[in-house]
Amino acid sequence: KGVVKIVDESDLNKAFEQPSIVEKWIDFEKEIAVIIARNENGQTETFPLVEMDFNKEANLVEFLISPSTYNFEIQQKADKIARDIADFLNIVGLLAVEMFVTKNGEILVNELAPRPHNSGHHTIE
Repeated sequence: KGVVKIVDESDLNKAFEQPSIVEKWIDFEKEIAVIIARNENGQTETFPLVEMDFNKEANLVEFLISPSTYNFEIQQKADKIARDIADFLNIVGLLAVEMFVTKNGEILVNELAPRPHNSGHHTIE
């Protein structure tokens, strides 16, 4: 919701009705996420990596793929990124760390949410 891809000037009439953040477009392969829980003693646990499949019209997550089909190396990198962020922020509770996997295998953090968020609804139960 509220995400508009601007390719050229003709797209400008679809955006900026409210204060906005403009970000560089990343040509990514897939969006992934790790949900991490951290307690006041700094102990952490993560849920397995998930992949998100988006509805192109609504631009919302339509399906979660869990467990992820990515190789062990990508899964471990994403897990470490989530743990490092939770420790750096000294967060207590849940944190959704949503990331992009670029077409060359790089992992970039896209969004943080201090709750299960749409990438972690399967963890609620």
